[in-house]
Amino acid sequence: MQSLIPAQPSAIQAYFSHSYRADDRNVNLFFWRLFSEHGFFFTVDPKSGRTFVPHLERMLRHSDCFIAVITRRLELVRSIGSVPLVQPQVIWNYSPYIQLENRLACRSSKPRLIFVESGLDANLFGSPEEVHIFDRDILDKREALYSSWVAEFAETVRDYKRYTDRFLQPTRKAGI
Repeated sequence: MQSLIPAQPSAIQAYFSHSYRADDRNVNLFFWRLFSEHGFFFTVDPKSGRTFVPHLERMLRHSDCFIAVITRRLELVRSIGSVPLVQPQVIWNYSPYIQLENRLACRSSKPRLIFVESGLDANLFGSPEEVHIFDRDILDKREALYSSWVAEFAETVRDYKRYTDRFLQPTRKAGI
């Protein structure tokens, strides 16, 4: 007898890279809710003063995909490399830790979806298929657009999981 209850889409475990700054909390919660509505749940690296790359790689390996919300922050620049500036400049910048996590995600070859705040160079983080720009002041006005990108990404990740799961099943057979 067939069930009349429609099958629920499989849950997707995502490594979620984001800012821990209080100013970015509402942006993170907005995207967290969107992803949650599409079956994602998150693995996050807790805020700490140390970077332990093998731990990040392990968390990525156990995730189905990588998601980042890259917010901008003002930073005072006094030099470019070892060349001091005559007058320090205030520029928009982003967390270098998120950049590291994104590079590790690239190496993992897992599907990635990255939201970059307007004012930052989105090209630094991936291709136009993976990277989308957002404006924190009009998140609610563009929610339907962001939700459509998340829904499309969810299907991509589910396809990726179906494909990779076929090859990662233990066969319990010996030999080459």
